[in-house]
Amino acid sequence: MASQLCSNPGLASDSNKTATKTTTKNRILRLLTQFGQETTLHGCKHLQDSNSPIFLRVAWSLILITMVAALAISLTMLWIHYRSYPFTTVWSLSREAYVPLPSLTLCLYADFDTQKTASWQDATQYMDNRWHVDQLLTNQFANLNYSEAQQRFGFDTNDVFLGVFSSVLKEHTIIRLSDWVTPDPDPGRACWIIYKTKNLDSGEDFKIGMFDSFVMILNPMTARAGRGFEALGVELYFHEPGTRYWLQRGLGIMPGAYADVRLKPERTKFLPSPYNSAGSKGCVDTQDPDFVNPLRFFESYSLDLCISELLIKEVQKECSCVSQPYASMLHVNECTVLQYQTCYFGARQRIMSETLLSDSSQCLDLCNTRKFSSTISYSKYDAQKVQETLQIVAASDFQLAPESEMADLIRIRIQPLSMDVTTMEHVPETTLLDVFAQVGGFMGLFLGASLMTLVEIIDVVLLMGWTWLLSSARRERKLEE
Repeated sequence: MASQLCSNPGLASDSNKTATKTTTKNRILRLLTQFGQETTLHGCKHLQDSNSPIFLRVAWSLILITMVAALAISLTMLWIHYRSYPFTTVWSLSREAYVPLPSLTLCLYADFDTQKTASWQDATQYMDNRWHVDQLLTNQFANLNYSEAQQRFGFDTNDVFLGVFSSVLKEHTIIRLSDWVTPDPDPGRACWIIYKTKNLDSGEDFKIGMFDSFVMILNPMTARAGRGFEALGVELYFHEPGTRYWLQRGLGIMPGAYADVRLKPERTKFLPSPYNSAGSKGCVDTQDPDFVNPLRFFESYSLDLCISELLIKEVQKECSCVSQPYASMLHVNECTVLQYQTCYFGARQRIMSETLLSDSSQCLDLCNTRKFSSTISYSKYDAQKVQETLQIVAASDFQLAPESEMADLIRIRIQPLSMDVTTMEHVPETTLLDVFAQVGGFMGLFLGASLMTLVEIIDVVLLMGWTWLLSSARRERKLEE
């Protein structure tokens, strides 16, 4: 045999290869046997026991295969559940010492003052035939730019707002209209935005406590705005500062009323995409460090401001004009009163309807919002006492003219309903930490395994690989010799 090996080197080389492979195979089998005897995996010891009856070894094999399959299915379902981005709702209630006063928008049911002079014959014709626009083509008033018509025939702030007060119990502090009240340029109605970002005294955001109130005494100009309109009085909207009132529910307040309005803030916190927390369209998280405001004409983002920007673009396409101040910014024509009636309002209604559809993604709502639920109660007031109150607070000879409008005044008091703030928040139901914990739980349930078992498996795999690499290196070295 030795002579054959010496006379045939190729045969000797093949024998060495076979012996090396056998040695490597035996070492790997030894590692697997040692792993099976020492591992914490249930059933492996029974499979390695050669003295155990064959039917027990087969039974343990079937059990182990079943458990591995169950583990694989459970991990797959866990991953599918995690990738569906589930969330849960958490309600919380906090009591605060002060509630921030929201931005208020007050609107009349009219857009022009029907008793102002200066070409009022055209204005009267417009009011009488506001729904018959074909008769207005030669109307001088209807062909005025809307901002000019507002300036000449609009309602004056000082005529509508007779007094605005900050009240603590019965102590009234008069508030200057120039500090709080700003005309809203939105066409179609005479509206004013009532909001001051800073407290008059402390320099902080204006807040009201449980016994504080915000009081307004208004003249809704009923006699001067009622011609051609079915509704009289005012509408009051509450919304976040910097946003518009369009999407809020207004409170209608009739002339001659003492309205007691109570506010309660409610916060909602939705999750951004890919969660369907705010619906299939998702929401915009302005608190994200990577957020970039997509709006051109507004410094902040909100759903109503996004709709406003869409409106500007679409009206420019359809009507060849826009409202101020955007007409000056875009260097395009400003819409006339007639164009507002024939084009602008129809385009606005269509755009708002299309944008608010469930499948529309043109404008998304905010993920974090604060809204205000409100209640209102009415009572009839004594007009003479209201006039006396105005005279005392204003410390001047306050006179109302004409006297017939005294019975049409509106007194509004705004107070917190309670100091409890309700927060509805969506939080992820399954996080990576939850997945990690559940993977460990499934491994322990089905295989009796743990993280240390994973370390054991990694250890034996590395040793088997190292053994194979060493044997391969030795074979190559011997072949070179």
